[in-house]
Amino acid sequence: MKTLSLKDQYWKDHINKWKSSGLSQANYCRKAGINFKSFSSRKSSFKKQGVSSTEELFIPVKKTIPKKIIIKLSSGLELLFDELPEVNWFGKFIKQLGDINVIN
Repeated sequence: MKTLSLKDQYWKDHINKWKSSGLSQANYCRKAGINFKSFSSRKSSFKKQGVSSTEELFIPVKKTIPKKIIIKLSSGLELLFDELPEVNWFGKFIKQLGDINVIN
């Protein structure tokens, strides 16, 4: 499988949309607001390279986040979150931890 740039993926997506639109290339380009010559050039280039417009060029990655997030500190304290904390909040929290003097 050949991996293409985001720009090539953009054109591939438009080629697929055009094929399923039932419109002429010119009408599709006009409605989509894209340059007809650029569209035709990309389509021709893909054909010469042997890139199928239905071929998946990127493998989608599904990001999974656990239902519960537990942060365990060396002091034994555990923080439990239902979702990832907002980045700025988390940064401030870590900074505050650095400012705390723990006396055992």
